[in-house]
Amino acid sequence: MEISLLSRLQPMSDPGGLIPGVHGIRIEACGRSGCFLPKVANEYHWSAQDLLEACCTMKMGLPADAWRRPDASVQIFTAEVFREGGT
Repeated sequence: MEISLLSRLQPMSDPGGLIPGVHGIRIEACGRSGCFLPKVANEYHWSAQDLLEACCTMKMGLPADAWRRPDASVQIFTAEVFREGGT
């Protein structure tokens, strides 16, 4: 079992501030939303761009660049992970 304790959401003003593996993302656009925990980027060896685009396509069913829309909201967060047995 694993529990992720998420930090407060912070607006992402610049994609260069998104650090894959450190930050998770939450995107809202076109009445839809999607989220990836920080560990997902490491599991798939994704760049920041890959993470943003995958969230749009895989989680939200939107075009890969939907996160760039003027009405889109992109937020980042960190997570502290707790695992059963402490590993």
